[in-house]
Formats: sequence, C-alpha cells, structure tokens
Amino acid sequence: HSFILRDHNKCVLCGICVRTCDEIQGVGAVNFTFRGYATRISAFENKLLQESACLSCGECVVRCPVGALLPKNGAEPTYEVKTVCTYCGCGCGIYLGVRGGIIVGVRGDSSSPVNQGNLCVKGRFGYQFINHPERLTTPLIKRNGRFEEVSWEEALDLVASKFQEAQEKYGSEALGGLSSARATNEENYLFQKLLRSLGTNSIDHCARL
Repeated sequence: HSFILRDHNKCVLCGICVRTCDEIQGVGAVNFTFRGYATRISAFENKLLQESACLSCGECVVRCPVGALLPKNGAEPTYEVKTVCTYCGCGCGIYLGVRGGIIVGVRGDSSSPVNQGNLCVKGRFGYQFINHPERLTTPLIKRNGRFEEVSWEEALDLVASKFQEAQEKYGSEALGGLSSARATNEENYLFQKLLRSLGTNSIDHCARL
C-alpha cells in the first residue's frame, strides 16, 4: 500500500479496524477472512488493500492498538502544531507532527466540530509537498523565456495590469476566474466578488473539473 504498512504477525484480531472501516467510514474494505488458526483480517478475496474498496483514509491505522497497521514513511514527532487542513474548504482540524523542522505526520483533531478527528487520505497523508525541494515559495514571472523570482507586490501588479489590458481591449466578458478547492469558503466568496466587480460572471471552481 502507498501509505499503510501491515504486519499480520502483530495482529491480535481485535476487529477494531474492521468496525472502523464499516461503522465509521461506511466502506467495509476489510473483514475477517479464513477460519480457525488461519484467520486474518484482509480485503475481500484476500486482495491487496490498493486493489480493494479501501479509501486510504488511515482511520484503521489510527485506531490499531498493537502496531499491526502503521503509516508508511512515518516518524515520531518531537512536537505538534494545531492547525486547519488546507486541501479543501471543509476546514478539518489537524495536528501537524514536526521533527527537526520537517513535518513527519498528521493526525485529526478530535476536538474539532468539523471532522471530530476523522481525516481523508489527502488530509492525513498528503503533506509531503510541504517539504518538497521543488515546491514554489515565491512568485515567478517569465522573462526572456526564463522564470525569475519576484516579490508579491510585483507579481500582483503584473496581474492587475494584464487584467486591465484585457478588459480595455476585449471587454469585461473576456475575463474569467478559476477558484481553488484549497481555499476556504470565505476566500472563494471574496474571489467571486472580485471577479464580479470587474464585470464578469465567468467564474468556476476546480472541484468541478
């Protein structure tokens, strides 16, 4: 599995992962298979997890009491930072586990009224981009065929001038905006207000693509 390590030798067949997948997630990707001493917990027809109905949410990993299920490439954090997941506008509460200045894990915030500690696959395992060496940290403007780092002020001034240029040349309906699922609901609302103030109703959202 891309995110989960399974060790059947540690499994005590408590069934917590089975109940979690069935009763909390409503998926039922795993269950007790075989009988007697050969009993084990696996996906339907003993398939690999990635070939089953598993959503890779990791809720079974969180609740496994014996370490038979563990996050792959995880490490024990030295401290945690309480924050909000940025993958969509739901605003799930999370704790980022940090070790040596690098995020090494994520867990859900059980006190959050939004998700009550539950997370999807993106919220729990999609944090590697934060420490990726190719992650963009400053705006880029293409000049003479090459991207150059610039300040936010310069980048926003360029965007505003291009908007104004297109508006004057082709009219307001030539403008359009594509919003992000990783913005909050409030930010998406402000985005559509901005576009409408420029005289266009050509506004869409990446979640529909």
